[in-house]
This record gives sequence, C-alpha cells and structure tokens, in this order.
Amino acid sequence: MVRFCFASHFSQQILPITTALYSKVVYANNQRSIIYVFLFSVSGCSVSLYNQAEAMKKVLEENADNILQPSEFDTISTSVPKLKEKFGYLVKQYYLKGEVDIEREYYVLYKTENSTHYFRHFNDKRQPTGVEMKLDNKVMFLKLTENGNFDSYMSHFNECEFVIGKCQYETYSGKTEIETVFDNGVWITKFNGVGLRKKTMKRIYDKNGILIFRSIHGYIMGKETYSERIAFEPEAIEL
Repeated sequence: MVRFCFASHFSQQILPITTALYSKVVYANNQRSIIYVFLFSVSGCSVSLYNQAEAMKKVLEENADNILQPSEFDTISTSVPKLKEKFGYLVKQYYLKGEVDIEREYYVLYKTENSTHYFRHFNDKRQPTGVEMKLDNKVMFLKLTENGNFDSYMSHFNECEFVIGKCQYETYSGKTEIETVFDNGVWITKFNGVGLRKKTMKRIYDKNGILIFRSIHGYIMGKETYSERIAFEPEAIEL
C-alpha cells in the first residue's frame, strides 16, 4: 500500500489517500511498457516532496570525474574509467507528490568482445529475466527474448539519444521529434508522452555510456508527476 497526499486549492488542507499499486512490465513491438493499476482508499498520510535538483546534484557530485559529455563522441578518450561489472537501478515513481518505491533491477556483465560488453538482466528478486543488454560505443541495446537479437535501443529515443538539438526517430506509431540540450552534465529532452502530453526527461551517464540517473517530469490529470531511476552498485549476483 502506498500513500498519496492531495492539497486542496480552496482550504489548503491535505487530503490523505492510500493507494495500492500493481505494476507489470510488458513487451510489445520491441517496446517496453509498464502497466499500472491503482486501488484507492482514505487513510492518514504525510506529504513527501520530490526534489529533482537535489537528486541530480548528489549524482553529479558522486560521479564528478565520470560524467559523459557530448564532446566525447567526437574524440577517442584514453581515460575512460573501468566498466562496472554489475550495477542496479532503484526505480521510483512520484505521483501527485507521493512517493512510490516500485522495484529494483540489476545488470551483470557476462562477456566482452573487442569493445562490446554484454550484460544479463535480473529482476527485483535477483532472478534472470532472459533479457540482455549490449553496450556498444556508449549506446545500450536490448535483446528481449533468449532467441532474439539486439535490435531494440534501451533508450526511449533510439538513435536520437545523444543528439543535441532537434532529432526525429521512428516509433511503432510513426515518426516523432524531440529536442535535447546538454546542461552541466545533464542531458535534457522534451518530448510528447501519451495523449501528446508534454514531458521532460533528464539523464546523466557515466563515460562508458551507462545511464546512472533518469528523471521524467509530466502531468496526470493536471497533477505534477515524476519517475526516477538511479544506478547503484549491488552486492554479488550469481549468473
């Protein structure tokens, strides 16, 4: 059960609501989607605010010497830090100013060929999912089934992931255009979400191209929402 808090514009009273969340990752047309089902009931709660600026500041400070810059795609770097053999993501959703800790997921390196690295994916219970990730020249690709190919970008924005300015790419519903800027270590992309709702995604990568922070800002029913994904180094995971 997860708690949300709604603030009334008229009385400035906090209206407490408790929510049960069920989430499931599904794969269709090489696109990953998360289905959410919400069950509401009234209960007491306190407001939990998401401070995106503080979250990004902490990640940038902790990785000050290992932040990917746009200029690094134009030159061959000789000082790339050692690639982490395992990393996890703590995935959180902040809906209507309430915090939801959804899940953890993990990636473990299992082989390297030349400069291409291959990782296996593990779920919140540290069980293999059959999904694999390939890191090739700072770009991450996914293989969604055991007998599949690495023909899906891990990024929402496909080949436009690291393009500064406007860029168009193909999706299952046709062409879409995004615009990306780079600001002090952060890749910031504006795009249209479901129903053409405007969203902003902020991302931070290490010099190998591994995503170490992602935050998506948008609105649901006129209310501000965030989702957040932060990388961390987990304990040992057996392949």
